[in-house]
Amino acid sequence: MCRRCLFAALVLLHVAGVLWAPQALAPFMAGTVYVPLMILKAVGLPVYAAAASGGWASPSPLGWAAVAVVWGLVWGLVAGLLARWICRKANIVVDENLKIK
Repeated sequence: MCRRCLFAALVLLHVAGVLWAPQALAPFMAGTVYVPLMILKAVGLPVYAAAASGGWASPSPLGWAAVAVVWGLVWGLVAGLLARWICRKANIVVDENLKIK
């Protein structure tokens, strides 16, 4: 349960940061969308939609799905590591049936 809550919190913070980033954080939050897309574009995936002349290309539906998968994996790993560390610090033992002892 702890891992799921951490995962949800991290994803919600990331989404909120992308949608409502303060001006100082806007370039960083845009980078969290476009850096994975640039890497996937280099691999050959069509992750960008058609762009207007001279403008930034927006992500295609495949691009948005790829960004969601990449960051879902990153935040899932971070949440798993944090949950393991928190449970170890709190000395919580979870048995096979997922009941806390």
